[in-house]
Amino acid sequence: MIEHLDNFWKNYQIRLEPWGIDYDTPVQFSAEETPADIAIDLNVEQPEWLPCQAPNSTPLPERLLFVDGRRRVDARFMGRNGHDLVVGAFGTVAVGGVLVDRGQNQAVCLKPIVRRVIATGGGFQAPKTQIPVPNGGVGELSYDLIMSDRANDPQTPTNLIQEAMLTEESRYASQFAAEPNLVVVRDGPLLYQPYRSPDLAVGYVKTMGRSYLKGDYGEILWQLKPRERTPIFALGESGSPKRRWSWYLRSGQPGINSSALGYHGLHGIVRMDLYGDVELELGIAVANQMCILIPEYASTPTAIAGPPRT
Repeated sequence: MIEHLDNFWKNYQIRLEPWGIDYDTPVQFSAEETPADIAIDLNVEQPEWLPCQAPNSTPLPERLLFVDGRRRVDARFMGRNGHDLVVGAFGTVAVGGVLVDRGQNQAVCLKPIVRRVIATGGGFQAPKTQIPVPNGGVGELSYDLIMSDRANDPQTPTNLIQEAMLTEESRYASQFAAEPNLVVVRDGPLLYQPYRSPDLAVGYVKTMGRSYLKGDYGEILWQLKPRERTPIFALGESGSPKRRWSWYLRSGQPGINSSALGYHGLHGIVRMDLYGDVELELGIAVANQMCILIPEYASTPTAIAGPPRT
């Protein structure tokens, strides 16, 4: 139930936390979480687990769309409902894209989406709220995306703001679902409903938070040269609607000696995702395209002081 504007903020004695959002909340709940094991099938593309190179004849799409989003917690707040806490946050999410026309050698920054969110836990739902711009500014900040969850711990509002960003990323990418000869590259792993991207969207995972290749299979990551990839492997059970094709590739330029620059052996390694309901033959073709295209748009040490996966 959405409360009247005055009733919500007054009845629940809502107060903004006065310190910066980088500090932890004063009340912390902890829950032990054990991530579920995911099935990994390494015998998908080829039996030999050797580096793969894209054939010289690999056809490339005319256009690429790079999509990325950012979220920000603007301010946290707490209140009370009897003896129970009410936790929430104001947040902002922004999603943008860069459309690259390879034939015209042009890149265009597309109009971004910006949404302002009020996220609350405990099943409480805040009203849409307008806040005057401070410091002599003109206008108002309209927090009109209202999100709520039954969970009521301090992390819940941040999780909801993250959900809002993922939803907007999916919506942004889906605008181009019917575009011919275009591949969408979405920052982060591919997600499913309600965050699913167009079928030919590729997930681009820069951070290796989990290793999917164990033992001898993981050795290939150290062997990859720029523009080489691992064979495709499958994440998820066969027949599962959440099954994904995945592979690692090394980004960066072949002419740059990473070891001479002091970089570690996994410098430039990224993981890429493709939805598992895409035919494997098409998935292999897309993986080969990424071997060529991703390094083309990677940063170099002489241009940007960042890793080639950015």
